[in-house]
Amino acid sequence: MPTARLSTGKTVAPLRPPRMHTLRGVQIRPTSFHPFPVSEELVLAEGVSIEASRVVLGDRLSYELPTGDLYAPPVESLPAALEPTWLAAEPLLPPGTGPAMGSRFPARPAGAGDAGLTDPAGEAGEAANLWELTFPLLEREGWEMEAGRQGEPQLRAYQVEAAQALVAQEALLLADDPGTGKTAAACVALRALYQRGWARRSLVICLEHELRHWSRHLARWAPALRVLSVRGDRMQRAQRWGQRAHVYLIGHEALADDILHGTLEPEDLGFDIAVMDDALLLADFPEPVRTAFDRLRARRRWALAGSRPEDPEEWEAIFTFVLGNRTQVRRALAAGEMAKAFEASLLRRTRAQLEAQLPAHSVSQAWIALTREDASAYDESLAEERHRLSQLGDGAAQDDLTASYQRLADTAALGRAGRLGAKAQAVVDLLADITAAGHKAIVVTRPEGRGQERLRTALDPFGVVVLSSLRDEPELREDVETFLQRPSWHVLLADLETLERAGPLRGMAYLIHFASDWNPARCRQSESWLLERTGAGASLSVYEFLTLGTVEERLHRLLAERGWPSDSLPEGASPQDVAGALTLKDWMEGVFEVEVVVRQERVPAPRPAISTGMLPGTDSLRTNLMDLPPAGLLDGVAQWVRALGFDEVETTRAADDAGGELTARRTVEGKTECVLVRCVRSEKNVGVAEAKGLLQAIEPRAEWLGGYLVTTSDFTSACKKAADQSSGRLGLVSGAELWRHLHIQGLV
Repeated sequence: MPTARLSTGKTVAPLRPPRMHTLRGVQIRPTSFHPFPVSEELVLAEGVSIEASRVVLGDRLSYELPTGDLYAPPVESLPAALEPTWLAAEPLLPPGTGPAMGSRFPARPAGAGDAGLTDPAGEAGEAANLWELTFPLLEREGWEMEAGRQGEPQLRAYQVEAAQALVAQEALLLADDPGTGKTAAACVALRALYQRGWARRSLVICLEHELRHWSRHLARWAPALRVLSVRGDRMQRAQRWGQRAHVYLIGHEALADDILHGTLEPEDLGFDIAVMDDALLLADFPEPVRTAFDRLRARRRWALAGSRPEDPEEWEAIFTFVLGNRTQVRRALAAGEMAKAFEASLLRRTRAQLEAQLPAHSVSQAWIALTREDASAYDESLAEERHRLSQLGDGAAQDDLTASYQRLADTAALGRAGRLGAKAQAVVDLLADITAAGHKAIVVTRPEGRGQERLRTALDPFGVVVLSSLRDEPELREDVETFLQRPSWHVLLADLETLERAGPLRGMAYLIHFASDWNPARCRQSESWLLERTGAGASLSVYEFLTLGTVEERLHRLLAERGWPSDSLPEGASPQDVAGALTLKDWMEGVFEVEVVVRQERVPAPRPAISTGMLPGTDSLRTNLMDLPPAGLLDGVAQWVRALGFDEVETTRAADDAGGELTARRTVEGKTECVLVRCVRSEKNVGVAEAKGLLQAIEPRAEWLGGYLVTTSDFTSACKKAADQSSGRLGLVSGAELWRHLHIQGLV
């Protein structure tokens, strides 16, 4: 080193070169020189500038170097400075109803997809570095804040109590009623333990379709935690297990598969916290799945359920996980001391106890990924609808678009015939929680004949009542009153319009949209109507089940881009506002992904001297239907009638060249309902005489709900007017609609 000459002209000896220590395994850019002395202190800085006395960690945090020997890497000494005694004098949680640990980290900016599609933990990125994993350890001020910043989420008082109980106990079953916010309380408790340095690696086990639900809640209530969803096939899951994170999210079956097949090594089965959501379902899992969970090692074990266990199988399955000792649990069950043995590890509050603190109206969206079989059925239906819409081009009307959307949404929801689709299974799982807690729920579906019967069959174990759109208002009110008085009936199945005609629905706290209106403002409007009629001080928990990768997702994104997000509509939004935000091009290209073809003006063909009574362009369709043998046509009509829910179909007039006639019956709540179905084979449009003849045939018998007039052609204007004036007792099915039903059934 060269000598230095002062202004006096004297030469001094060079300084000894400084000894710089490199932090092992950590990249810090740029290199910083730090003056002495340096205080031993953790500092949280929001700015991005580098201060002289700090080593900057990422773009928000900084760690001041400790005094003493710099040759001891401060990174290695960091955990030692964060033992539980570091915060021993502070309470578990802020008292009262204050915010859940305010954060100095800026909130993640909200985007259009945040309303239900974007999964903050969904994508596998690069592995977390050490600095990312220390973020929650540096959040101290939040414990002392009495009021959160504007826009920060707030816990209700009973949620604070739940989070306190989770932090205080190493084994706990939180069994509050569904819809009371157990997930938020668990996320806050997780964050509290990480802030104290008591946890570094946690596991959350839930249903597959609830991974996004947990991801969004953790991003909201514990933004400093790095969360990773372990999903995909076995190889993809193995890759994600290898990445570093604070919280790993995984489905029940996927975790059991990874344990049983060695995807998770024995040394990787240890966690500081293990959380089991939907714990009541544990008793329904196969024995190998439950025993696989026994291999998990965790110092803290929490379970979340919608009610307390009832039968011994549920007690054993849940508390074997919570206590981590199957022998101890079985000994308590054999002695009949379940309540005494497990009461200390159980926190249960009912909805009635918490009613005063619950929000009047809450909406939760669940996005369901289709199974391979469901996706295959949906793709087939999508190809058919795209072809139909492309033929209509710019001539497509709103009714055409809505009908296509509903058919595709129903296909995605129900999957193929003979099996329960993923969306329907998710509704069944939710209803298992709701009914176990002793509550009743409304399930909203489409009007009769669009998959309602298949859903009703799946919900039969819960005790289901279907509100028929063919019944008048006094009859509907009587049906609702009977439903409310029967303790064994828990599910009311209806479409929105019928529900609104049914009158007051006292004490109904849960509403599930399975297959509802595409317009979210229409749904919110109906929910407000229902809330007004449930009584003063009531609260309503609304669940919307939607499918990923379908027209439902594309419509959701499109509405969010237009400023009408389905889960957070602006106050006062009307159905007309939302409908007016979408153009024909939005529907065709944004929802159905069909190019809008502008049809060329055509010169009309010369009109024949004598009218044939046929609509233009239907000649080939009529020919196809007329080519069917009379018996085959009537059998197809009979299958369509059975799809409407009428399980007894009898031929009252044999099939011939003129058509045929059927009588259909079904039993609803002990009452027999009948309809008369008349099939007319004709190349000309059916006139009003046929309509009046059918109405006269059903008039003498009061138990007949009405009749269907089915034809291979179409109907005259007078015939349609007669049906409109029949008060719903006459339904018309044209040749085009009949052909579509027969095509779906595979008959043509």
